[in-house]
Amino acid sequence: MKKIFIAALIGTAAAVSLVAESRSAEPQNRKAKPALLVIDVQNCYLNTIMSPEDTTLALPRIAWAVKLFRSAGLPVIRIYHDDVGQAPEPGDADFEFPSHLGVLESDPKIVKHYGDAFYETDLAKILKDHGCNTVFLCGLSATGCVLATHFGTYENHFNSFMIEDALISPNAEWTNNIEKMFKTINLSALKFVIENICD
Repeated sequence: MKKIFIAALIGTAAAVSLVAESRSAEPQNRKAKPALLVIDVQNCYLNTIMSPEDTTLALPRIAWAVKLFRSAGLPVIRIYHDDVGQAPEPGDADFEFPSHLGVLESDPKIVKHYGDAFYETDLAKILKDHGCNTVFLCGLSATGCVLATHFGTYENHFNSFMIEDALISPNAEWTNNIEKMFKTINLSALKFVIENICD
């Protein structure tokens, strides 16, 4: 039953994505001005409910993407999930990202209370203030907050791509399904884009 539910959820998500993309009312700029969104890679989730297989694969790739964007002078935006009134709370070690990811205190920070990182946050304003029209998504959960934020980009008129093998969810098979169904970019293609197209 769980597999049927997940398949139905992913199928519905794919349909919503196609409709949202076709309804985008604001014209997109052709030249990419990207930012990296590092979503919810918090110790409390990594150490409990996420797939160890996904985590082992994705964390070095997320750190690599952070380094790539930083070396190109492009924004790295760190996004945290906070369930108000529930542990961990901002400031706790479990709330934070692993230090080896390379995010900095100076990187713009969003604390969200819903799956979509655009919903009731300043994310769209931060991106516009940096002149960005394109976001590359990594982090967790591929079937939750990353996917919800991907959908949120359509409403907010940003181009959006998930980074292949830099996504994490509670089940590695679910992550693989998301990567097959949605716009993903592998690391070598991402490197080419950042180094050659985004000047």
